Amino acid sequence: MCLYLDKQALLKRVRESRAELEALLAEFDDARMDESHPPDGWSVKDTLAHIAYWEGYALARFREAARGEKPQMLGAISEAEINRINQEALKAGRARSLDEVKAAFRQTHQALWDELAAIPENRGDAWWALWPEPDTPWNLITYNTYHHYGEHIQTLQTWRQ
Repeated sequence: MCLYLDKQALLKRVRESRAELEALLAEFDDARMDESHPPDGWSVKDTLAHIAYWEGYALARFREAARGEKPQMLGAISEAEINRINQEALKAGRARSLDEVKAAFRQTHQALWDELAAIPENRGDAWWALWPEPDTPWNLITYNTYHHYGEHIQTLQTWRQ
């Protein structure tokens, strides 16, 4: 999915998409963040917890690589397995307060951003050899940041109305 972008272009895409997501989220006051919406009954709070979960997954992989360890990728998993993971993350997010979810949403993103900024630009760096394929880090970023935000931005825009 990821067309090769250089590191700075990729970071720019993440930053701009995140800014779009956060601008949209600013239109929801705290009272509206717990309202469930059709068709799946998710709330804005649920969406924040969901995004933070998947950014946390990416963060863990980048931290493994930063320690010189091979990242423990999920690999090719079924849609049913993704749905199971999402349901577990949804349940965990619902058990937390809105303030806790909002804090995790901010903190996880900032920690991920810091890891992304530290990615070596030289593809000859040993860091790159830890990944199963050269595009894996870029795909991990794509699927767990700007591509993922885009999926939820559309839903949030509908809910806003």
